[in-house]
Amino acid sequence: MKPWRALTRQLLDTHCHVFDYQDPEAVLAAVCAADMRVHVMSQSTAEFATNAEHCDGVRVRPALGLFPTLVTPDTVETLVAEFAAALPRTRLVGEVGLDFVTDDPALRSSQILAFREVLALCDGAGGKVLSVHSRRSAAEAIEVVQAATSPVILHWFSGTVEQVLRAGTWFSVNAAMLRSRKGRERVAAMPRERVLLETDGPYVTVGGRPGQPLDLRHVAEGLARLWEVSLADAVERLAENGRELFSAQS
Repeated sequence: MKPWRALTRQLLDTHCHVFDYQDPEAVLAAVCAADMRVHVMSQSTAEFATNAEHCDGVRVRPALGLFPTLVTPDTVETLVAEFAAALPRTRLVGEVGLDFVTDDPALRSSQILAFREVLALCDGAGGKVLSVHSRRSAAEAIEVVQAATSPVILHWFSGTVEQVLRAGTWFSVNAAMLRSRKGRERVAAMPRERVLLETDGPYVTVGGRPGQPLDLRHVAEGLARLWEVSLADAVERLAENGRELFSAQS
């Protein structure tokens, strides 16, 4: 089997909040030393602009976000306009989507409106890849993304196996998703050719501490066990998936 160092170079963290760590510079140094790649999520246009100043655009790439809980009936128009103005600066979009922790119908409607507008802007621009949040809103998020032409990665998806099978999207898997039997069943239903890796660090923990991109090894090992293949074969499958998705959008 290839040494782990060689396998690490093939890893891509598709969803990480690098600048939310206590020591983001140490995280970035570890990523560069391991020759990995990381997509840095943001929640707003302002955060994206700040993140972009610290990303090299090769190993560490910024994504433009519009986090759903920021959207209200009063802010939706302004937030979408700001997103549209920044969109030409990046191919990566995230974190966007829906978050139905709120049961306020007006807030939910505003989130759906903003999400549809974001997808329409990405479809119109072409060449964008979206990392999508869908907490407590799996059915609604799937309905919205199925009308889009841009490729979508459902990040930390927690819907049903049935929803996994009909989503028609990509999925990014983190350590938390493999901890429970139900979670493993959900991940096992995801088409292997549509699975990618994520840490969602620092919000997902590994060994009681915030997970970092180097901890993707644990996720790859979990997928290898689930798929009943070697670690090297699992990493190659994941690497090929990333090449297919992101090369196609070049």
